[in-house]
Amino acid sequence: FTMTAAPLAMIACGFTEADAALGIQWHIIGMFAPSFVSGRLIDRYGYRPVMVAGIVFVVAGAILALSGEALANFWGTLILLGVGWNFA
Repeated sequence: FTMTAAPLAMIACGFTEADAALGIQWHIIGMFAPSFVSGRLIDRYGYRPVMVAGIVFVVAGAILALSGEALANFWGTLILLGVGWNFA
């Protein structure tokens, strides 16, 4: 739900559609770029620690989302959510 609501909230907070689009673009990069290393991390540490790290990233994103309405909060939340999704 965060990925879908964040761009709408960004526009509601007065940011441009380009800002919202850039946030989603970085979210997609956060979802798929870690794939180059996540398999190796799973081989080295096992799937549970990597999944826990993913959950930590998602929780950190939620905390960041609740800590303010600045553009950096939205973008950081979307990036952390993407990386957390990949690991979890």
